[in-house]
Amino acid sequence: MQGPTLLKKNKSAANGRLKAFLWNGFLLTLVALFMRFVGMSFQLFITEHAGGEAVGLYTVIGGVYGFAVTLATSGIHLGTTRLVSEALGRDDPGEVRAARSTCLRYAFFFGFAATALLFLGAKPIGIYLLQDVRTVRSLRILSLSLLPIALSSVCNGYFTAVRRVYKNAFCSVLEQGIRIALTSLLLLYVLPKGIESACIALVIGSTLSEICSAAFLGLLFLCERKRHPKPKEHRSYEGLPKKLRGIALPVAFSAYARSGLLSIEHMLIPIGLTAFFGDRSAALSSFGVLQGVVLPILLFPSAILSSYAGLLVPEIAECKVRGQRKRVEHIVMAIFRAALLFAVGISGIMLCFSHEIGSLLENGKEASYYLRLLAPLIPVMYLDTATDAILKGHGEQVYCMQVNIIDSLLSVVLVWLFLPKMGMEGYILVIYIAELLNASLSIARLLKITGLKPPVRKILFLPLFSVIGGTAVVRIAASFASRFGLPFSGGIIGLTVHILLSVFFYALFLLLLGGVEKAELRNLYHRLKKKKS
Repeated sequence: MQGPTLLKKNKSAANGRLKAFLWNGFLLTLVALFMRFVGMSFQLFITEHAGGEAVGLYTVIGGVYGFAVTLATSGIHLGTTRLVSEALGRDDPGEVRAARSTCLRYAFFFGFAATALLFLGAKPIGIYLLQDVRTVRSLRILSLSLLPIALSSVCNGYFTAVRRVYKNAFCSVLEQGIRIALTSLLLLYVLPKGIESACIALVIGSTLSEICSAAFLGLLFLCERKRHPKPKEHRSYEGLPKKLRGIALPVAFSAYARSGLLSIEHMLIPIGLTAFFGDRSAALSSFGVLQGVVLPILLFPSAILSSYAGLLVPEIAECKVRGQRKRVEHIVMAIFRAALLFAVGISGIMLCFSHEIGSLLENGKEASYYLRLLAPLIPVMYLDTATDAILKGHGEQVYCMQVNIIDSLLSVVLVWLFLPKMGMEGYILVIYIAELLNASLSIARLLKITGLKPPVRKILFLPLFSVIGGTAVVRIAASFASRFGLPFSGGIIGLTVHILLSVFFYALFLLLLGGVEKAELRNLYHRLKKKKS
């Protein structure tokens, strides 16, 4: 009697954890989609009012700022998530409290150091590295956001580990709202017109929103103290700082190297494009269209995948502590399949409707051209995101570090070689080579450590045939609708209808061809329907 009872409890617990995983991912997805939609719309607003050159200059500033943020956080999000998840797996409230305190001290040290370095080094960086004095004030303003970001990373990592991600979601929405309101006010009514003023408006909005978000997140974090009371008997957790460094520092060194190389890349891009175009303003404008318009559109749907991928780290880490090897394998295969099904569909739809999407944007012809060139890369980009999350959950952050460094180093070399001769097409070629290399190395490592053998026909070729069939049906129907002047044949409403129909027919073709089986859907439905005991 003991065996069946235990089995029943385990199945009930597994169903409960599946529900929690899917619910948290769904909540994060809704928030991420909303945030990305608002952010993408705001990016288009900035491009329209500040100009492509301002967006390009802000992107160059972002390369340096990104390195400073990397230094400030130094892998603390992953470190917090892993330490707290493992403490929860051992059901030790005292260890949870000790882990939080250790992570906060770590974050304060690196956050303060990054703030001081960027504030004091803003002038030489702006003049000698970026070769543009207009960037100095913006860098100094941005330095004030680094310590709040570091402390926020601890809070975010903790809430991810304890599966209360709605608190992260709330603060993310608050941060985005403050950023948009302040930046719009400064851009339209307060600051004088000009490229430098536009950049200052962007960085003030970003800095103040980060500070406000960190304050609210900190209050929510303090309220969590009651959930993990002090243990009655004193225990020593002296090994936690060393363990945290073992998790966070490999990620940090990887991020230092990659972010530093990315900063160099962002410095070389305007130089290479200026050599190709013969004019710095045209170079920054073209780079601004790609970074400020095209890439946000391409990455917008990835909010769905990224939300669940972020939850994989604590899920896999906790399962490994509990010795649930089969569950880990099941999660990995499910995410691998879901990522490809989703990404192939998005890639086909983006490629099919690139012209219509571009026609709704500023610099429409240039934007649609870049969309067509980059849409086939979407499956690689999205799958790489999921694979990295799975590897980090397995404790493979050192390997991820090595791959990221190789990727970034190659990108710098290729930017230096290709851009002066090929312009933006050269930069897109660099993106392709770097993404393919990164994804190939990560996937190869994942398959090696898990021993999984994904069915390539089912997870790649069937989705590919399905999206071709689905978009072809919609294209033919749209052609007839346009010829006879039927409703929803053009404009943003027509494009929305066409995309939704493409999604429907893609799913239908997947079912008909066997890319997704009805039995799998029924099984998932019944598992979610069962009440948790």
